[in-house]
Amino acid sequence: MAKRFTDSEKWQKLWISKLSPNYKLFWVYLLDMVDNAGIYDVNLGLAEYLLGVKLNHDMILKEFGKHIVEIRKDKWFIPKFVEFQYGELKENSKPHLSVIKRLEEKGLHTLKAKYKDKEEDKNKKKDKEKR
Repeated sequence: MAKRFTDSEKWQKLWISKLSPNYKLFWVYLLDMVDNAGIYDVNLGLAEYLLGVKLNHDMILKEFGKHIVEIRKDKWFIPKFVEFQYGELKENSKPHLSVIKRLEEKGLHTLKAKYKDKEEDKNKKKDKEKR
């Protein structure tokens, strides 16, 4: 059983307040159902059954806009999920490794370049401080 942080201020966000009740419920469901990298194996039939509501694939993507990225017809990605759950991913953190691997498999992660750039910036800063 995965345990997740939840944003207790989500109900104050304008984009969520504009959703229909069915899609508000679906958003909470979606955040519970994504994998550790924020990727959802789309199964709207199961979601409809469990939530007791009607859902429409295209309408979901339209209503949620940038909050859901369609990787393929059967895979969606929640871009802000990883940052909210883990903060900045680090390659030297064991819990982050499986997330990094999953994101790289789907072509959704450029951590290595970001990480190297940040390390280089830190090293340059240290060098300047030494001088």
